Amino acid sequence: MKAYITVGSLLSTLIFFSCMKDATTSPSFVYKKGGAAGAVLSYNGEVIKTSEFNKGIENDIYELEEKLYDLRMNRARGLILEKLVDKEKGSKKMTNDQWLEKEVISKVEVSAKDIEAFIVERKIPKVHVNDQLKGRVKKYLIEEKKKDAISGWLDAKLSKNPVSIFFKEPIRPVFDIEIGQSPVLGAKSAPVTIVEYSDFQCPYCAKGSTLVHDLKKKYGKKINVVFKNFPLDFHRQAKTAAMAGLCANEQGTQYFWKLHDHMFENQNNLKPEDLESAVEKINGLNKSDFSKCLKENKYLAQVEMDINSGKEVGVKSTPTFFVNGKIINGAQPIEVFSELIDKELN
Repeated sequence: MKAYITVGSLLSTLIFFSCMKDATTSPSFVYKKGGAAGAVLSYNGEVIKTSEFNKGIENDIYELEEKLYDLRMNRARGLILEKLVDKEKGSKKMTNDQWLEKEVISKVEVSAKDIEAFIVERKIPKVHVNDQLKGRVKKYLIEEKKKDAISGWLDAKLSKNPVSIFFKEPIRPVFDIEIGQSPVLGAKSAPVTIVEYSDFQCPYCAKGSTLVHDLKKKYGKKINVVFKNFPLDFHRQAKTAAMAGLCANEQGTQYFWKLHDHMFENQNNLKPEDLESAVEKINGLNKSDFSKCLKENKYLAQVEMDINSGKEVGVKSTPTFFVNGKIINGAQPIEVFSELIDKELN
C-alpha cells in the first residue's frame, strides 16, 4: 500500500515542539485521577473531552488499538493452543511442536498444481520461473498450510468449548462522508454504502476495483459503491485519469464505470491520448465532449475536493474504504468486508 503523508501547519508545530521536549516528563503536564465525565485534559478551567481530543487522529488511534488487539488475540490463541496440546499429549515424552508435527501437520502436502496456482495468482513472469523459485514457493506454501492445519485443529477444539475473552475489541471510528456528485454503483437507497478513495495508477487500487465488483456480485442491491478520487502526487498520470473518469461520468454513470475498469486494467496507458483512444471503444460516449472536458481540466476542482475530504477523514493511503462510514485500510480479503457488511445489514 502506497502511503500518502500530509502534515498540517498546526500539527507540524506540535511535532516540532514535541521533538524539543518530552511532554510526559514535563512538570507542565500533571497526571490526575478522576475528572469530569469524558474529560481527557483541562487547562485554565477549560475541559477538553474525548470527541475534541480525538478529532483528526481517530484512524491513528484505531490502528494502534487494532494492533494491540491482534497482539492480545494471537497471545490468547497461543496460550490456549499450548494448554490443549499439553492435555492431548498427556505423559508422552515429546515437545508440543513434536506432537503437532506428528498428529496435526504430518499429512500436509504441496502439489505441483498448488505451486503453479500460486505463480499464476501472484503474476510472476515466466522468465523468473525456475526450479529454485518453485522450491522457495513450495517451502512457503508448506509453512502456510502447516499454520492453517494448526489453526483449523484449534478452531475445531474451541467450537465445542469456546474461550471467554475479557478484553474489548477495538471500535472502528465512524465518519459522515458526503456523496456529492461522486460516481455511484448501485442505488443510493441501499442499506450499506461503501465509499472508496482510490488512485487509478495505484496497483493496490486495481485489486480494490476487482474487490468492489466481487462485493457487488455477492450483495447485489444491498450495497452501493461511491468512488472518490485520491490521486497520489508521485503517480504522474493519476490526476489526469481521475479527471477523465469524471468527464465520462458527466455523460452517464455507466460510462464512468466502463472507463474505470479499463483504466485499472491498463495502468501503464493513462496519458490523455491513451484515454481518448480508450473512450472510442465505449459505445454511446461522445468522444468530442469527453476530449473537450479533459483538455479544459473541467473536474480538477472536484478531484481536489475529493482529496481534501479524504484528508479530513484520515485517508493516508490508497485504496481506503468506508463501510457505512467505518474505515477499512487497503484491499483487504473479501471476508474482512463481508464481516463488516453483514453486521451493518443485521
